[in-house]
Amino acid sequence: MNKFDPDSIASMFSLDESMVRHPCPDDGPLHRFPPFRQPQVVVNGRKGTALAWTRSYGLIEFGRAEPAQWCLGSNITRV
Repeated sequence: MNKFDPDSIASMFSLDESMVRHPCPDDGPLHRFPPFRQPQVVVNGRKGTALAWTRSYGLIEFGRAEPAQWCLGSNITRV
């Protein structure tokens, strides 16, 4: 996270909020992608950025205006 970028702090807070909403908390440890290595992905036809992953789910951000969402790993395709 870049401490000089206000959007970075907002995304950090949204990431913390979304970790609470994980559909399966016993899915294993959470692994975060480094800020400059977050891959572009497609989930059911929508483009987004992968922020973190567990064994079966990926945390995807579809835009700065929307909160990050947990998506099933089988629905995620890397671009």
